[in-house]
Amino acid sequence: MNPKRTYCKVKLGLNAQEQFERFADQETIVKLQSESIPLDIAQPADSSWSHLVSAEVIVCMTNYNYGQYLVDAVSSVYYASHKDVQIVIVDDLSTDNSISQIETVMKLFPNVSTVFMNENVGVAGASNAALCISSSTYFMRVDSDDRINPKTIRNLENVLDYNPEYRCVACDYYKFGNEQEDQISARKYPISCGIMYVEDALKKWGGYNINFRHREEEELRKRVGADYCIGYLNKPFYGYRMHSHNKTKEADYIKTII
Repeated sequence: MNPKRTYCKVKLGLNAQEQFERFADQETIVKLQSESIPLDIAQPADSSWSHLVSAEVIVCMTNYNYGQYLVDAVSSVYYASHKDVQIVIVDDLSTDNSISQIETVMKLFPNVSTVFMNENVGVAGASNAALCISSSTYFMRVDSDDRINPKTIRNLENVLDYNPEYRCVACDYYKFGNEQEDQISARKYPISCGIMYVEDALKKWGGYNINFRHREEEELRKRVGADYCIGYLNKPFYGYRMHSHNKTKEADYIKTII
């Protein structure tokens, strides 16, 4: 079976462009930007895609109509206490001011690259698009309406470095915005964002199931089973923004059966 694909445009940030040009000519870069991207990571991905963005840690930031929050989200990752981090925004065909906000953050932050989807594929498919072009040791998701503590990336990476049996690690989180709560246990009340993965493991599992537009993280845990070995950091390093348009409040999310 051929993997599901969709056409997109990839715009590399300054840092990613410099790195990629070390082993690919401009013709190859232009060619990739005009081709379709595989979303089903369970199928072998084109090797030409896999080094578009390289870093020790790659942060995937899927976005659909959260333009007003993008600068805050990206800046929180940019100023994290880690030097080798690349951010990949995946815009899932937003209809708000997201495109102009993405242009702004790409001018402000040289480690930001963007995938512009030509169809709305949902968080799972958008995350897989970032995973497809990623070459990293660790892959992390931060939602485009959230923010992280400057210590988040370094501390999560340390947990994985010193616990090789773990395939991923999550930290506790706090709520801000319309609702506020100082610390919520990720072990008791898990969320899909703020989890750092060993990238090779996530790719081995096939990434996210693109048939799930909601609760994709729960489906991943159930599908992988015992191999989903996760560690927990009991520090509220992840900021979960509460507002009127949270995906978890949508009727389709609540009705999704895992």
